Amino acid sequence: MHLTPPLSPTRDRWGLTVTWLVALMLTSCSAGSGPVSPSDQGEPTCSASLDIVIMVGDEALPATLTDTSTTDQFAQMLPLELDLRDPMGQAFAGSLPGDPLQVPERELGLDPSAGGVYYAPDSQTIALYYDDLGHTVPPPGWALLAELTPSGVATLAGTGRRVRVSIDSCP
Repeated sequence: MHLTPPLSPTRDRWGLTVTWLVALMLTSCSAGSGPVSPSDQGEPTCSASLDIVIMVGDEALPATLTDTSTTDQFAQMLPLELDLRDPMGQAFAGSLPGDPLQVPERELGLDPSAGGVYYAPDSQTIALYYDDLGHTVPPPGWALLAELTPSGVATLAGTGRRVRVSIDSCP
C-alpha cells in the first residue's frame, strides 16, 4: 500500500492562491474574449464590441454603444448612477444629470425598440426599453445610445417598477 504524505499548510495556500489567480484571469475583461455573460458575482465580462455595462443590483447588463455624436457626449458622462422607474410597463426612465446632450436631428427616431437605451433631448430623459408595445414617441423623438444584449433585456424586464442603475464603460 502506497501512502501519500499530506500537503503542508503552506503548500495548500499556494495551490489555492494559484487557483484563485487563474480564475481571476479567466473572468477578467479583455478584448476579444468571446461571448459576454455576467459571472456569478455580477462582474461583467467584456469583449471589444461591448462598450458599457449597466449594473442593476448585482446583475451586469452589457450593452453596445452606437456610433453617434450623441453617444460620444454620453460616454464622457460615465460613470453614472441613476434612479429609474417604469411607469408604463415597457421601459425604465429617469433624468440624465448635467447639461443636455446636443442631438442632431438625423440621430432622432420615433419608434424605440426593446433592448434600446435612448435619450430624449427635450426632457433630458434616458430610457432603457425592455418591451416594444408598438408605441411611438412624440417629436422630436429619441436618440439611440446603446443596445442591450438579449439576456440583459430579459433581466431588466423582471426587476420591478423602480430600480437604481450604475452605468460605466467596460474596462
